[in-house]
Amino acid sequence: MKRIEDILEHPLFQQCLKENEKWEAQRPFCHHNLDHLIDVARIAYAMALEMEDFSSFSKGLGHCCRNQTKEVIYAAAILHDMGKWKQYEEGLDHAIVGAHYCENVLMECGFTALERESIAEAIRCHRHKWKGVSKTFLGSILALADFHSRLCFRCAMQEECNWPERKQRKLIY
Repeated sequence: MKRIEDILEHPLFQQCLKENEKWEAQRPFCHHNLDHLIDVARIAYAMALEMEDFSSFSKGLGHCCRNQTKEVIYAAAILHDMGKWKQYEEGLDHAIVGAHYCENVLMECGFTALERESIAEAIRCHRHKWKGVSKTFLGSILALADFHSRLCFRCAMQEECNWPERKQRKLIY
């Protein structure tokens, strides 16, 4: 998965990851670090393989093999919180900022226009999992994987967390 390695080494991605770490250094709640991003990627891919729409999604992107689709899912998951630091710094919606930031990264890492569009839409809508905003396969699994990646049942800050109890799953994916 060469394109994923390229994303992980991309200067803008690295800068956003460092900014997230800086803003969350003293934050006692969940962090938006590389561990979280990889967890979301693995969960999203597992979910995708279990869904009936996987083949349709893959063909819709023009992919002939599962590995190409895996790269798209991993790219969306790894890039989905690029704008989180902008939310802390300026109050901007990190999903909108992240969708904007990801476009150049994806282009420079060899993703097609259709792949870039699909990934950006998924990132833009990943926060709206409870409102049903994302109508796409990738947007839906990204939102769900982001949700299922949280280990609220083990968190020492569970009582102080602003996530409602209904979101604090006792079950991990």
